[in-house]
Parts: sequence; structure tokens; C-alpha cells
Amino acid sequence: MSDDHNSHEQNPTRSSVERTSRRTFLRALGASGAFATLGVAGSGTAEALEDPENYRSTVLTGNAEVPPVSTPGRGLAEFTLSDDGTELDYRLTVASIDRITAAHIHRGGPDENGPPVATLFGGPTTGGRSTGELATGTLTVDDLQGPLGDRPFQALVDDMEAGDAYVNVHTTAHPSGEIRGQLPDQRTTGGSTSPGIDGSGTVTFLHDTHVHGNLGSSEDAENAANYFGLMRDRVAANPDAIRVGNGDDLASSVLSSVFEGVHVVDTFNAGNLVYDTYGNHDFDMGPAVLREQVGESHFTWLSANMRDPAGERVFAADRGARPFVVHDVGSVNVGITGLINEEAPEITSLGDNTVVPIEEAMREVMPRMRAAGADLVVVLSHLSSPVARDLARNVDGIDVILGDHAAQVSEDVETINDTVLSFVGDEYEFLGELTLDVSRGSIEGVDFTLHDVSEAASAASFEPSQAVANVQSFYNDGLEDALGEVVGQLAAGATFDTRRDTVRHEEANSGNYVADAKRAAVDADIGLMNGGGIRTDTLYEGPRDVSKRLVFDVLPFGNTVVKLEVTGQQLHDALENGVSGVANNEGRFPQVSGMAFAWDPDAPVGDRVDPADVTVGGSPLDLEATYTLATNNFVAGGGDGYATFADVPRQIGADDGPLLATVVVEAIQADGTIDPSTEGRITEV
Repeated sequence: MSDDHNSHEQNPTRSSVERTSRRTFLRALGASGAFATLGVAGSGTAEALEDPENYRSTVLTGNAEVPPVSTPGRGLAEFTLSDDGTELDYRLTVASIDRITAAHIHRGGPDENGPPVATLFGGPTTGGRSTGELATGTLTVDDLQGPLGDRPFQALVDDMEAGDAYVNVHTTAHPSGEIRGQLPDQRTTGGSTSPGIDGSGTVTFLHDTHVHGNLGSSEDAENAANYFGLMRDRVAANPDAIRVGNGDDLASSVLSSVFEGVHVVDTFNAGNLVYDTYGNHDFDMGPAVLREQVGESHFTWLSANMRDPAGERVFAADRGARPFVVHDVGSVNVGITGLINEEAPEITSLGDNTVVPIEEAMREVMPRMRAAGADLVVVLSHLSSPVARDLARNVDGIDVILGDHAAQVSEDVETINDTVLSFVGDEYEFLGELTLDVSRGSIEGVDFTLHDVSEAASAASFEPSQAVANVQSFYNDGLEDALGEVVGQLAAGATFDTRRDTVRHEEANSGNYVADAKRAAVDADIGLMNGGGIRTDTLYEGPRDVSKRLVFDVLPFGNTVVKLEVTGQQLHDALENGVSGVANNEGRFPQVSGMAFAWDPDAPVGDRVDPADVTVGGSPLDLEATYTLATNNFVAGGGDGYATFADVPRQIGADDGPLLATVVVEAIQADGTIDPSTEGRITEV
């Protein structure tokens, strides 16, 4: 499950061959719509004007006006910035609005009225209601007006990114503005009905994802195509149902090590997911890779507490992520945000980005959501269920929490402090369907169904999502091509032990082999591997083939090998950290090479390893000496509690070292047949 805390950074960039293959695949699927268009809520499969990376849109409603206007009118404003940043293409579409006199971009925040700085439509329209495309065109510096300083066009773009610009449509009845949308967008629309003003109606969520980078196999009913096929069928029964995830989606899996999470983004795009949030495993390949995948997503990433290094903007805001949206379902305005687990900085590779404490983040974002018109506050949660329950108790005003970092499955919802909590596990076993009866912004009734994906797929009439099946087959087949090669043999009578209870508690022959391989690869004195980075929880028995796939299954995080300079004291401190969480089955347990140590499981944490019981290269540990240490970039960055390594000198940095899984593959190829063993490197006293 995803509750173990090992996440890692920086796969090497995908090769040009992989990128070319993906582009070819997208072109081949272009007719399906999910890949050919950027789905814009409220406009079905409206085509993006140009490059989705430079695309922004905002939904216009009367509720967003200052003060709010009661109107059935709505609109959609779409913008694409040219690559050189000198032109802004736009398209303005409206529905159910009378006698438009003008439409402008204005300068101003969500709660203020500001001056117009660009005209999108000069009006007026004549007679009756206008529905459809109102205006298209291209803005340049010559089209701008108002107080935009010395760099007017760049100032406009900066305002649009910073939330200091909005689009307003003026009418005869409402000269100051009848419908409005803020940039960047904090609103969207989910259904075909116009928003009302009383906050009453029915809202349904289909949740959640938490797929760990896996797509499943067509031979197993619990796969992506069946999951999204079931979701499609439930949307057919309720077209306004909101399809959401809860993070830990892009990693960690062998597919993620090869495709860096783009395989999941393509799957979710094909399955028409609407919103997702960040989980710790989404950062396994590092923030640069995640930012790229956010930009590839047709769904919107939401987070109240995953912030940029300054702690001010949501992570990847420049690629379309948002702190929240307000999603209109009939007469109910549903505010949706997300939360990443607070321990993420310690268990994954966030770079310089920051995680705001969850209670602080919610108390900050909820007033903004309510001010934007939200009748309900819904959290896509990557918190463990006990933490989510505490959040519900401690913070008033949260209506719904969906999802569980620890993957608990509950057959029914819980209600704590008027907050409805729903937990449906992870991956493709279950789909939750939560329906809320809402009266004037309050939840008056709850209906919940836990759908078993395998059971649904067994029905004679069931059909998997063909669009998702195409994606699933493409990446699984591509993985087979990449990883099916046999690189060595496990000897007859030999074992290769990756069981959790071994690698997280004691010396493991798999840990020895991996630590030896990384130490040899960079010619270090010592090798150290966190046991939680060794996966599959299996005792492999020889004789058998060892394929690249097996190695990448065991080492799925895309880690690189880093070579550090550490003192004997720092090494001792690291060992103390490594044995501090054994009782909790934590992944920090150290598998070692080039050294040996003894530890006392009954001694207090921090005093379990006597320096006199540590040897390096057969000699007693010298606390004043300097040693070279080979480890992975996750541990080197302070992950799994190895803070003592975060600031030590690097001889080989994270961006320069080889991929750990590749190092082990090459070691197996060199050995031909392997027979790993334990040697008394780690003993208990």
C-alpha cells in the first residue's frame, strides 16, 4: 500500500525515442477527442486555441460579479499566449444573456472592480438572448488601454497569472457587468444546467484514484480500463457526477520508472477525470517531472497546502494547478480543494517547495472558497484516515473529505462534526459513489455505494473504456518491450529476499546485493540502502530468470546513486536513525555494504548503536575520520529521516549519478548467475 513512506527523486529525462513514441501514440488516438482536445469544463470537449501549456480559461457567472448578479447567463473566456509572449489569442462564448453592450479584460482581484485594460467585444448585440461564440481575436500591445505601466503587455500577462485580472460582460440591464470570471480560473461548471442562487440540489462524486502508477493488466479485472468503464457508466446514469482522484497516482511502479507518470496522465485524460490532488508519491520523480505532467493533464490539480518555495502559490500554478475551484452543479456551487500529507517533505522529494500545515491551509482557503460562491467545501484528501478525522473534528465548516493516504476501505461513510468522510482504498478495486442531498448549502442527506470493480466488470453487458484500454495496452506493451529482456539467472537453491519484514528489520540478501552494487558503481567506502526502497515483498527462489522487469519492480522509484563524504560521527547518527523505526515497520532500516554494525532493539531510540560495534572495511569506526558513502538521492536528500546527509559534501550529485535500477541490472549482467547471501553485516545484541 501507499502508506509506507518511501518516495524518491529524479529519473533521468525520458529519451527522445520515448517522447517520439508518445507523440506518435497521441496522434494515433487523436480522433478519440480525449487526446486531441483540451477538455474545458462547461464547453464539453472545446478545442484549446493553441498549445495547452499556454492556455488559460475562466468561466463567467453572475455570482462572481461584485456585487453578485442573479442571472441565468454564463460564459467561457479562453486565452492562449504566443510562444514569444507578444500576442494573446482569445475566444469568448456566452449563453442565455440579453443585450450585451461590451466585454473587457479588467484589472482587479476577486473582490474588487477595476478598470478595463482590453476590449474583447464592442457590442452591442441586438434583440433576444445571445448564445454561442461572441468574439474571437488576437490582442497585442496596441490593443491595450489603462494603467499598465511601462511594460503593458507583460503587465497584463502577469496580472492574469497572479489573479489580478478578470473578464466582464456588460449588458443593458447590468452596465457594470452581468457575468464575470477571474483569471486564473477558480471556477468551473460541471453540468448542463445554469446555476441558481439557493444552493439546493443533488451532488454526486465518483472517487477516487490513488493508483500508484499502475494501470493493471487486461487479464486482471482490477485494471484502469474497467475502472474508468464503470465510472463512465455511472456518469451516464448521472451526467453531473464529478470524477475525482486523491493523489499518489503518478508513482511508484515499474511503469513510472520508465514513463515518469505520463502513462497515468494519459490514462486519466482518456478516462475524463476532472480533478486530482497531490500525494507524496506524485513527487517520486522530483518536482520538475511532476510540473511537466501537471501541464500535460486535461484534468485540474488542486491543493490548498502544496505550495511553491515562497509558500504563496499552489505548486505548478504556472502549469494550471489551482488552490481550489468552485464547480457548479445545478443550483449548488461546490468548492473543491485538496490536501497533501504533512509528512511529505520527509518521505518524498519536493525540492524547495513547501507544505503548509493542513489546518492552517484549510482555515486560509475556506473563506476564499466561500467568497467565490461555494455552498459546499469538499477536500480531495491525501491524508491518512486518522488525520482526516482529526481535521474534521478540529476545523469547522468542511463538508466532505474524500480519500485516504493509508488506503482504508469503508463500506459506508462516517460523519464527524458535520463533515462526511468517505474512504475507498486505492488502485482499481473499488469505486466510491457519494451522493449528497443539499438544501440551501447544507447537506440534508447522504447516499453511498461502494462499487466493486471486478464484480461490475463480470456483468455480461459491461464494456471497459476503450479509450483507456488503448492507453493501457500501449504502455504495458511498451514496458514489455523495454523490460522483458532477461539479464541473468538466480542460481538453483538461491533466494532473493525482498519481503518487507526482512528488508525493514534485519540484514537481507537483496539489501546486500543492492548496496554492494551501488558501492562498486561509484567506488565508495560504504554503501547504504534504505530497506523501504526495496519493493515487491516477495521471496524469489531459484533457479529462475532475472529480467529487467523484476529489477525495476524491486527498485521502482527511479532513484539515482549519489556519492557523499561523511564523517564517522555522521555515519553513526545515520545508523541510529535507520534502526529507530523498526517497531513501526518503517522503511528507513539500513541495508549496508563495506561495513558491519550491531544494534540493541531494546535500547532507547538514539542509543541503540554503540560506535564500538561498528566497523568499516573491517576496521573500527573512527568518529573523526571521513568516509565516502554510496546511497540513493532520496536518502542523500534527507529522506526517511536521514537528515544528517542533507548538507554533506557530494562527490557525485543526484543529477550526475547513474540510475540505481540500471546499476543493479548491470551488476547482474556482469555476474551472469547470482546467489546473494547474508554475511553477518547486521546483528542484534
